[in-house]
Amino acid sequence: MVINMPKSKTRKKKNGADKKANLLKRLSEKTRHIVSEHLLVYIPFMEEAIQPYNKYGKEVNFVPDTVKLVENTPMRWSISCYVLCRDQNGDEYMKPFVAVSPYPCKRTQMMESMADAFMEHVKKQNQLHVLTVAWIATTIGNEPTDEMADKIFSDLDVWGEFVTDYEEERKVG
Repeated sequence: MVINMPKSKTRKKKNGADKKANLLKRLSEKTRHIVSEHLLVYIPFMEEAIQPYNKYGKEVNFVPDTVKLVENTPMRWSISCYVLCRDQNGDEYMKPFVAVSPYPCKRTQMMESMADAFMEHVKKQNQLHVLTVAWIATTIGNEPTDEMADKIFSDLDVWGEFVTDYEEERKVG
């Protein structure tokens, strides 16, 4: 009796373009995973560059190649923007605003797209209380809690580094 067996599929040899495409795909997936496991923190006027932290709020370092991959890999970003404030009683607080990308894009594209909305959010705050702004970027679904953001900002001494306009006036006056 003859059994009708399907022909085995033979693998086609991949040309150089296919290998390169697969390599890029793997690098993109790896980069997305790295970003999903980290928080990328930036505080203007304090930090010269974006500083990576792990999910637990510990500062880490990326090798230069990883930095380039993070900057150039399109992904669905979630950027938690914060207005850091202190009132006249010395109580510190944050006003968060979260922007998410509707489609995969580079981080710089996302930042440019949400800059106006973030500035509108800043303008809505009591300007006498504003210390500075900051943001924490990661992938959608991996956003930091407000407690984690506060821990990172406290570890960086953001609350002690900046003064409000009314505090500045007190020093001058």
